[in-house]
Amino acid sequence: MPSLVQSGNSGTTSTSSGAAATVFAANTTVGNTVLVCVQIGVPSAPDVTSITSSIGTFTRVNDFSDGNNDYEWWVCLAATGAAKTVTITTTGGQPYTAMAMEWPPALGAADGGHATGTGTTPLLAITPPNTGSVVAATATMYNGGVTAPGGAWTNIGGWTAKPSPDRRAVSRGTMGR
Repeated sequence: MPSLVQSGNSGTTSTSSGAAATVFAANTTVGNTVLVCVQIGVPSAPDVTSITSSIGTFTRVNDFSDGNNDYEWWVCLAATGAAKTVTITTTGGQPYTAMAMEWPPALGAADGGHATGTGTTPLLAITPPNTGSVVAATATMYNGGVTAPGGAWTNIGGWTAKPSPDRRAVSRGTMGR
């Protein structure tokens, strides 16, 4: 299974819509896959209209709202440029925070979906489109206690901007091998 190349986030302060946010410490590698999870403090969906970057072309993979915030996963399957920043434009000019991951090249991206539950263990079944796909999921919890799933998943960690919930972004680089 491929290893995570790097991950980072835009910090705990929101970035203005249309402004660039540094999400990586180092430039991305051409050909690698880049995932970006965007959080907007407005519970409507979809709120992100575009992600632009010299990294390459990003497309939406998943969009959901937890009733307080909107979360969206976007992917650039094959980076065409080396960069550390993304510019995110939102509906209505809403500010955003972002978390990003760089993986070795992936063959596809799957909508990891979302799950809700009242306990600490909501379940989510994910079917990858093919071997070599990258799958991403986000968990939110307002009382803390979000933990990474076990097994081959990689916990990217959380970024918190109070009063937003604890958020954990998790991703698995290869499915079905």
